[in-house]
Amino acid sequence: MEKFILAIDSGTSSNRAILFDREGRIAGQSRQEFSQIFPEPGQVEHDPEEIWDPELLDLFGIPRSMLPEVVPSSGICGHTDSGLFGRAIPVAGMAGDSGGVLFVPAFVGLGAPYWDLYATGTILGINRNTSRAHLARAALESIALQTCDVIWTWKRMRAPA
Repeated sequence: MEKFILAIDSGTSSNRAILFDREGRIAGQSRQEFSQIFPEPGQVEHDPEEIWDPELLDLFGIPRSMLPEVVPSSGICGHTDSGLFGRAIPVAGMAGDSGGVLFVPAFVGLGAPYWDLYATGTILGINRNTSRAHLARAALESIALQTCDVIWTWKRMRAPA
């Protein structure tokens, strides 16, 4: 029996599946668009019933009960293990997304842990729907990611050889 790799991309406007053979050549592909709901400018919602096709569940032998419960983006979707923090903490909500905006804070060179004096900052992904909130979120994400890079580097340097 010939072996394949199936890659599934669930994007904003469609689900796409590409089947690759052992040499990495595309053996088949399919794309299924689904409706987009725009409740407010810059917001996109989808009908989960349209995305989780019962036919696909049957095809792959997946019981519907295994699918996650659909909750609002600000809804509680689970709890942490009570042993981690002394009590169960709800996992919920999101502060919105960056709208695809990416911020690289290197306007006077890139600091720790890279120390590249010649690196230049940039803001990518701006479009007509970009708001101040998207820029603020992208800036906060860049701070968090740079902090993670510093911690990761520090841990790597302290690890025994």
